[in-house]
Amino acid sequence: MVKSHGTVSVDGKVSDADLTYLEEVANSTGQEVDKSRLTSQAFARAALITDVGIALATELETAGQKWSLGFPPKFQRVDLFNYNVLVRNYDSSAFKGDRYHNTKNGINADIGASTDLDDNWTLGLVAQNLIPRSIETKEVNGITETFRIRPQVTAGVSCTTRCSPPHLMWI
Repeated sequence: MVKSHGTVSVDGKVSDADLTYLEEVANSTGQEVDKSRLTSQAFARAALITDVGIALATELETAGQKWSLGFPPKFQRVDLFNYNVLVRNYDSSAFKGDRYHNTKNGINADIGASTDLDDNWTLGLVAQNLIPRSIETKEVNGITETFRIRPQVTAGVSCTTRCSPPHLMWI
């Protein structure tokens, strides 16, 4: 099993001084923007989580009801990016290298169970990332962020009939 997913957040903090200055420039005739006067900031944070593991599964029977249990232990790599800069200092080539990037490796696990209620209905329950993790980004311009991986539980029901596509699911 190999799975990756990520998240990105981008925002900014526009200073009142920049708004006033840029309004003055807009209202003047021919005045160029002096980027060295800008004090607004831009922030970008990203995380990429990659899981590599093997699924261990078995079928069990309890009180005459068959059910399946799966437990995939996994190696988990988390790549974090913490970019923040004054707008006047923005440089698109700054994303190269490791100044804004760090990686943390660890282990985690999921667990899941499912059972067929009859020929058409299946119930399932999965808990992902059983081991919570908190990972700090690199400090950039005095700012660090904490990325948290928390356990997440999902339940699902599927119904298969002759008239519907196989494994139509409601979660």
